Amino acid sequence: MTRRDRTRLGRRGAAVALVAGAAAVALAVSATPAAAAVGAFKARVLIKAKCLDGWTQTSSTGVTRGVLQCETAATGTELVLFTGNGTTWTKIRTGVNGRPVAFADDGTSYFALYEPPNAKGAVLLLKRNHSTGAQTKITIRAATTATADDYLHSGALLVSGGKYWVAYTVNNGALLWGKTLTKQNLVPALPATMPAVFGWQPSLARTGTGSVAMVVAQPPPFEAGIIVRYRTKADGTWIRYVVRSGGGGVAPQISWSGGVTRISWLERTATGDYKAVYQDNATGSWVRTTVPGLPGNGWPRLRMFTSGGKLTFVYSGHPVGTRTTEGQVVVSQRSGTTWSTTALSTSSYGNLLLGAGSASGKTIVVFYPRFDPDLDRGVYSRRQA
Repeated sequence: MTRRDRTRLGRRGAAVALVAGAAAVALAVSATPAAAAVGAFKARVLIKAKCLDGWTQTSSTGVTRGVLQCETAATGTELVLFTGNGTTWTKIRTGVNGRPVAFADDGTSYFALYEPPNAKGAVLLLKRNHSTGAQTKITIRAATTATADDYLHSGALLVSGGKYWVAYTVNNGALLWGKTLTKQNLVPALPATMPAVFGWQPSLARTGTGSVAMVVAQPPPFEAGIIVRYRTKADGTWIRYVVRSGGGGVAPQISWSGGVTRISWLERTATGDYKAVYQDNATGSWVRTTVPGLPGNGWPRLRMFTSGGKLTFVYSGHPVGTRTTEGQVVVSQRSGTTWSTTALSTSSYGNLLLGAGSASGKTIVVFYPRFDPDLDRGVYSRRQA
């Protein structure tokens, strides 16, 4: 991974301690059958040139929206919002300088969680109304002399009706650890802030009880850690469940629907590659499945979603026996008990997944083709035909 990619990921530190007293959750392991090919994808489409990072969300109506970090001559970088269907896109310049780590949309407004330049520990939430274009900057964490060495590593967002739940990981260059904090006005019955959790790369989901579940990768040293799920009780405290004990977990995802909790992550293997792993508790106990597809290349982006009766996983992988920089976007789907998978060879120079979703049962992927001389440097999309 290049220096530029490491910069985009944020500096990585080492955790100094584990949270003690966790009980491991017993689970069964489900064998993964051989997979057929996923349906073909249309040709790549440029969303915007001179952009190198982004985050997306696809709505239930099939509209994909997101935020890009783009280069400008005037300010260095700018947050650019975009919306489209996977083949045509509309872009909106915000005039806001920063580095995004999460995006969400409630059907009325865009929300982008970001770190401003020379942030000194500040975390901001940009909100922009779809119809009026009115923009608001919400301070999630103010910069102080005590936060001067902090930087925003990763984050997650839940939004509804103009309200938000933010989870964000702050690393400290001196202490070399990552801790995830939350701030919210989404659930009035719960406190506005929660106790800090050691770990990074949070993912959030609403539950049927009106509470919120969060999964993080813990702890961060050398990407070797435990995947942990937290859920808020009525008094705002966290309940801790270990769903993966051992090394090598990154990019966890969580969702909840119909009383079933679904969790996935990229797990480091003995060969140094990564594999996508999925667990759910549909049977009343945790069942673990290895997702078929090419080995992952360690780029910590994984997307998991359900659409048209298909459970879909998207990540950056590489062909067996090649350098891990030769990344491809891997799409694996499960319909019932049948798996299908494909690898999108969009660029032989390394494809870094930025986001994915589904419109009318068709998967849309958003990616950055790293250092490809045949493409204008920027962010692209491909939609299933």
